[in-house]
Amino acid sequence: MQDPIDPFAEFLLNLSALWTNALTFITGVLQPGWRQNQVIIIVGLAVLAWVLHRKTGAMLQSWVRSRDGWEKWQLRAIVQIKRRLGLIWFALLAWGVYVVMQNITWPSRSYLIGLTATLAIVWVGVAFAARLVRNRFLRRIVTWAL
Repeated sequence: MQDPIDPFAEFLLNLSALWTNALTFITGVLQPGWRQNQVIIIVGLAVLAWVLHRKTGAMLQSWVRSRDGWEKWQLRAIVQIKRRLGLIWFALLAWGVYVVMQNITWPSRSYLIGLTATLAIVWVGVAFAARLVRNRFLRRIVTWAL
């Protein structure tokens, strides 16, 4: 017969394992090597995406203001695009860097960039898919479900 495990003790064991894994990852990132290089590249891409968001967001806004006769749904779509422009830029840049790194170096040297690019694309997709639902409560459910 198996001894029942105390739920609190099991929780503490899981928390300890999570903490150990997090420390292992952090020490791996701090040591020079490809994992650290990937984190530096991701941070650089985030900064570049932020700069591009600032520049192209202003250009998009001035372009939209120069147009007349747009429908309300078109303006709402542009607002949603402008809000997520930084994430869109980051996803595009990260995928571009990931594809280039896959072709010029070992695939293991770009897995974090690929993971980050995939998550960014998914977040963009979820954001736009959720906007298709008009009911605010259902939109929240769809967002969390996706």
